[in-house]
Amino acid sequence: MLKDEIYNSYDAIRPDDTAKRRMLKKIQSAKSHNRSVRKESRLVFRFAPVLAVILIVTTVSCTSYFFSLRDLGLGKEEIQIINLPQLETGTESSNLPPQKTEVDIIALGGVWNSPEYKACAEWEEFLQNYDQDGSIIASIGNEPTGLEETYEAYLCYTQEMADKIEEICAKYHLAKLTGIQMADDLDTLCRLTRIGNVFGGISEHAQLTYWGGYLYSDGTFHMEGSATISGASQCTTDFQFARSMKGSFSTLTLNVTDISQYRQWNYTTSSGDRVLLANSSTKALIIVERDQSFIVVNVLGDILSDTFDISNDALEAMADAFDFSVIP
Repeated sequence: MLKDEIYNSYDAIRPDDTAKRRMLKKIQSAKSHNRSVRKESRLVFRFAPVLAVILIVTTVSCTSYFFSLRDLGLGKEEIQIINLPQLETGTESSNLPPQKTEVDIIALGGVWNSPEYKACAEWEEFLQNYDQDGSIIASIGNEPTGLEETYEAYLCYTQEMADKIEEICAKYHLAKLTGIQMADDLDTLCRLTRIGNVFGGISEHAQLTYWGGYLYSDGTFHMEGSATISGASQCTTDFQFARSMKGSFSTLTLNVTDISQYRQWNYTTSSGDRVLLANSSTKALIIVERDQSFIVVNVLGDILSDTFDISNDALEAMADAFDFSVIP
């Protein structure tokens, strides 16, 4: 069922065939986030955060910054790695030997001690101790639960989970994400979320391309695309862009492998936006806090060729290509 749901989600996005192949490879390369593969099959794989291949990287230094990846950290979690060739040939993942590793997880909705961060952390803690053996989800299978419409943005398959979501929202005075819509092009995404052209930054060396995205009624959105970077730092990289509205309950998290291995520095883009940049040998991030929202750009490298070669200069050029000032 996992493979069928991945294909259904990828088909619903409706980009061109090349973009579909790239997105499908990224979605298939997502590693289960401390949950079993069967439990993950209840999720809709709409641009799920892609967890990069685990590599050993050397320690690098950090400069001063106004907040850091550690201010987003939710602690370490054990993830199970899905073998891509077996997925593509239809082999049941349960027949594969377990491959697990411990990684750092960050929240994408806000910094430490914000209501959005605390809500995400509490939900993660709840999931760590709920249905650990997968027996509840196994008994439900893929049958409708009656909770899909109200809790479409959440991993929610029992009334107990729904009650916990309601409890968290009340405790931290947050609204649930509702009203999901697809956005086939950038103009539609910007219009529906009432923002300006986020690709309208000033960059001589980076060109951005939009593949597809989706949004919620509050303005929270997720999109995918690629960046072509020219000049001395020439490269191509795929990216995922997540904008989480303050005042809403987002459970979106991301595996960053090892926080200690990132070089982090403040950077002011050519459009005048102050951002936090973080770069390692497997992943890079562009992080921005706005008055009404929190933004994380997950820079993945070239997924189809399985390469990551993003220099610090290339990351700065890519940041210049975005205009974060048009996002409240």
